Formats: sequence, structure tokens, C-alpha cells
Amino acid sequence: MKSAIVILMAGRSRRMGQPKAIVEIRGQPTLTHPLNVARAVNVGDVVLVLGPDRDVVQAAVDTSGARVVVNADPDRGLASSLAAGVRAAGPDVERVAVLLGDRRGADRPRDAQPTQRGRLLPRR
Repeated sequence: MKSAIVILMAGRSRRMGQPKAIVEIRGQPTLTHPLNVARAVNVGDVVLVLGPDRDVVQAAVDTSGARVVVNADPDRGLASSLAAGVRAAGPDVERVAVLLGDRRGADRPRDAQPTQRGRLLPRR
């Protein structure tokens, strides 16, 4: 059963004046934390959904190992980013874990572990 982790970080961050993904938390860009989790759990492909500021984010954050896709219109909401990520994961992926790239606490590997029932879901 093929799995993937989809990290959502496509918001425009209008109130912040810069992409949330590059704001530092504990000395690293925000997006670094969920990317590290996805790499650590190693349960499948990692798909990273960014917004129109993709170039700025990728210049500041190491996104290696992730398939980066762009939600060109993140104003359509979080579901549009999720749909883009699931599409990019591919038709052979049967289980998807979703990490919100700006969620506090999304920096622990237990946040993206398979459940006992075989479904891959973020755990809190």
C-alpha cells in the first residue's frame, strides 16, 4: 500500500507581509519543521503544496526530497491546496497524511505516523 505525506503551505500570509514558510521559529524557517518530520517518518513520498510565493520559499528553505506543487489560487481555500497535493501524490497512493506547514507542534515525528488500523493520519 503506497503512502504519501502532503504538507500544505500555500497561504498568502497577507497580514505577515512575508511568506509564513520563511518566518523563523526556533532558529529555522517555519516550513523546515514539518519537512523534517516528513523526512524522519519515511512513510512514502512527500508532496509540498506552496502558493504563488514558491520561488521565495524555495530560496529560503531546503525542500529537497519533496515534490513541490503550486496552488496558484490559494484564495479558494485549504481544500484547493489539499486537492492539489493529493493529485500530485498520484493515482497509486492509497493513504495520505496531511501536515499543516504552519501548525504549531508540527515538528514531532509522531504527528505523521500510521495508525493501528492501517490508515495514515496525523495524530494529536
